[in-house]
Amino acid sequence: MKKLLISVLCAALFVVIVLLVVIFNLGTIVKVAVNTYGPDIVKTELRLDKADVSVFKAQIRLENFVLGNPKGFSTKNAITVASILVDVDETTLMKDTIIIDRIEVIQPEITYEIKGTTDNFRAMIDNMKKPEKFDNTGNKEKPEKTSGEKDGKKFVIRDLLLKNIKVKTAAAFAGGDIISTTISEIHLKNVGEKQNGVDMAQAMLVVLNELYGQIVSPDILGRLENELKELEGGLDGIKDEMESIGGHLKSLF
Repeated sequence: MKKLLISVLCAALFVVIVLLVVIFNLGTIVKVAVNTYGPDIVKTELRLDKADVSVFKAQIRLENFVLGNPKGFSTKNAITVASILVDVDETTLMKDTIIIDRIEVIQPEITYEIKGTTDNFRAMIDNMKKPEKFDNTGNKEKPEKTSGEKDGKKFVIRDLLLKNIKVKTAAAFAGGDIISTTISEIHLKNVGEKQNGVDMAQAMLVVLNELYGQIVSPDILGRLENELKELEGGLDGIKDEMESIGGHLKSLF
């Protein structure tokens, strides 16, 4: 009985030590994962400068997060965020599905760029949806695994909050920004729960789709149309560009 108790205590101690090692290195793991695998997922620049971990809470503060624009767009970035708080359920770090209790994205700055009949967010989302590929024999190729799939890790996000979102709408023909507005908050719950966890790419698609839906809401697009009508009278030689943007807005409505 004594030997069994010692064995159980040793096993428990080993698990605690491993868990502490993971938590202490969590910031480095997150930063490397984002900077290494993120660009392959979004098909554009994705950068994280710093990740600090509060060891006893398993809480991570991500600093200076940047999501670039797809090729062909004139504005540099689609999203910049100075600070993101991530609260992880530390008991799930060693499991196949990691539970993230809360992500709080603080004052993200969004640049929504319209170009012709598309925009940067639609282009980014389309790029992330990988088309099916076939080999020379006509058989479907297996899609490349993302970082989350390589080590079997999946994620469930219990609570995701983006608040005080600053949105700038831009078009190259207008010389930059057309309008600026603010979205008070976007609140998502239980991302990936129905699927028993999703990989990093799937989680990002959920967030980008929700954000895109808010950006192209009737209220914001209505304001944009009014601004474009005012611009139309003051700018020459942009008729084709104005018509293509008008068509794009109608398709979004």
